[in-house]
Amino acid sequence: MNAQELVAIAQELFGKEDWKGTFRLLQGAEAVRAGQDVNEAARAVRTTPRRLSAIAADSDPIRAI
Repeated sequence: MNAQELVAIAQELFGKEDWKGTFRLLQGAEAVRAGQDVNEAARAVRTTPRRLSAIAADSDPIRAI
């Protein structure tokens, strides 16, 4: 299972609700990969832009978390 598949499952489970912990970081990383500004995405998932950038840039975001 890759990060995109895990995010899709989380979307099915949580919808647009406040995602919990690790799922929230994956959501932010996927948003950055889709072109959202890293500062906005980091604020939305309550982390730092530096951390979110590192997760989004990793070839395996799940491992990066």
